[in-house]
Amino acid sequence: VLNVSAAHLEALGSLEEVALEKGRLVEALPADGWAVLNRDDPLVAAMAERTAAQVLWIGLDEQADVRASDLHAGEGGISFTLTARGRSVPVSASLLGRHNVYPLLAAAAMGLIYGLELPRIAEALAGLAPLPGRLRPSDVPVSYCDARHFRAVSGWQPEISFETSLTDVLNDWRQRVRRV
Repeated sequence: VLNVSAAHLEALGSLEEVALEKGRLVEALPADGWAVLNRDDPLVAAMAERTAAQVLWIGLDEQADVRASDLHAGEGGISFTLTARGRSVPVSASLLGRHNVYPLLAAAAMGLIYGLELPRIAEALAGLAPLPGRLRPSDVPVSYCDARHFRAVSGWQPEISFETSLTDVLNDWRQRVRRV
């Protein structure tokens, strides 16, 4: 579970109800299963108490089992240092916005669960490209970018608010423009 956000408020009414519903997925895991949980989101972290499964923590928090540090985001995507099991590797992916670090960490966690080594995981993450309709880089020069120049920007991740995703990406680009 990556986060608890307002994406399901219309159906569930409150963040607590969203957390309760997502927590039911975690409760249903068998004791020999795995729950990959975001340590940075308190409502997700609380779900660890609701499962008999093994928990693998992801996040930016230093206590996370699968952690990102030195996170940088820009017009070409995001990069960070991936740390797990006492080892670290650099990761770069062409996904826009800092919010995309959590799906990448979850993918890395699943790779570890299935026996992949960190270098192979980093290689696979580097090969990811945004899906059509998912915050794709624009070919408009950075100095002219704003919301109108995103291709299919309506395809945000439902767990992350559109406003947060767009603000994240635009702030990264504005910082770059100021340096030029």
